[in-house]
Amino acid sequence: MGRGDEFGTLEKGKLADVLIVHGDVAADIALLEDQKKFLAVMQGGIIKAGQWAKPFPTVVKREK
Repeated sequence: MGRGDEFGTLEKGKLADVLIVHGDVAADIALLEDQKKFLAVMQGGIIKAGQWAKPFPTVVKREK
């Protein structure tokens, strides 16, 4: 693709979509069936989901 300087390996300064799972997926692929095992789903360097994701703030309107 000619973009090896941007992605292809996990290195500082490169783009990556990464799934971090609690457990050894190579030993037990079934871990991917349990979303509770997902620690982080990273897209473009930002944690989008998983246990390590910060919840979106909730906006509550107060009645006057």
